[in-house]
Amino acid sequence: MKKTIVILLVTFLMYFGANAMAEEQEADKNVVVGNTSRVGAPWNWRPLVSMPSVKTRFAVGGYVKLDTLYDSDYLLGDATNPLEAGGTETEGNLRMTSFETRLNVRTETDTDMGVVKTYVEGHFYQTDFSYPSGSNAPAVRQDGAFGIRHAYGEFRNFLFGHTWSNYTSFIGNPEILKLGGPHGNPWQRHSQIRYTSQKVPGMLAVSVEEPETLVAPGSGTAVTKFPDLVVRYEYKRNFSASAIIRNLEVEDNDSVIGYGLHLEGSLPIIAGKTTLKAAANYGEGIGRYMGPPAANSVYYPDVYVDAGGDLESVGLYSYSLGLLQAVSPKVSAAIIYAQTVQDDELENVWTGAFPKEVTYVTANVLYNPVKIICLGIEYQYMTRKNAASGSQKEDANRVQFSAIFHF
Repeated sequence: MKKTIVILLVTFLMYFGANAMAEEQEADKNVVVGNTSRVGAPWNWRPLVSMPSVKTRFAVGGYVKLDTLYDSDYLLGDATNPLEAGGTETEGNLRMTSFETRLNVRTETDTDMGVVKTYVEGHFYQTDFSYPSGSNAPAVRQDGAFGIRHAYGEFRNFLFGHTWSNYTSFIGNPEILKLGGPHGNPWQRHSQIRYTSQKVPGMLAVSVEEPETLVAPGSGTAVTKFPDLVVRYEYKRNFSASAIIRNLEVEDNDSVIGYGLHLEGSLPIIAGKTTLKAAANYGEGIGRYMGPPAANSVYYPDVYVDAGGDLESVGLYSYSLGLLQAVSPKVSAAIIYAQTVQDDELENVWTGAFPKEVTYVTANVLYNPVKIICLGIEYQYMTRKNAASGSQKEDANRVQFSAIFHF
């Protein structure tokens, strides 16, 4: 039944693409690489300042963000992690954090061979979002520890550096306050070399990306010999399709091929008012791309060694549906449903709490008194079903209030 839902969703996304190509809508040229789930002005809204003596233009930007988080069942971390459902229990816990605050610098320099661009961005999140059993604080708490999110340079059609994987797209993500977009949509940042062509209708990008194989606990040590190969086609801000091929290998064992297909679409229902967002993702050995990065090997491994000693990839599919409604020029609302499902085979060799199915639902109201300020409240509901627990599910609830000030 659930696979049928995914097939129908993929068919619907293909309609998104056909509809987008037929309508010839004007592209949104403001949002380039930035994560569109961060509400407010896009990362490049500030004009560049010239430095004539070196033919360089630059801009400094970012935002300050306060998150107020209330958990009523389980502690879900500073960045909402649905996989913490069923973890550390609470009868009510309030946290306030500004770790998501970001700072970025971008430059453009004129040369005899064209414009050279750079972009660097970081935020202040600690390295570990999880809560140890019985604790009301994250396992690693580094207030003010600055970490790099993006660091890349662009010249002509090439990009070199660390940024969103070419497999990731934000076209199908409604605006939400939770960091990282709806749980289940691929989101990961990698070091990579990317070539982008604008000669085809839309945009076609090919990349080779930093390899890393996530091995299920007790299944050996990963070996990385070849980069991940990713291709993504995007038509304006309406439709995207990306595909990935991976070589997955474990020490003293054979290698297997991982692959994935990821589709996203955005369909205006009422122009300027109501927009339907959707995403679908299917593959084998793509757990590394699902997030949260620090805990993927426990939650979404790429491979495992079966009882016969053979290396096997882990199958996975995910999807999301969202509705975005503009209530007024300054107020919007959104509701999202997302789900991730893994194959059952892994439970035969892994005695840990293997998440078979994770569901994430959220609804929010956002208010922009001015373009660069967003105030919002969001309700988040999530369930986790482990493979070993049959039909039993653990559910968790969170209310989040956020204030974002772009600069």
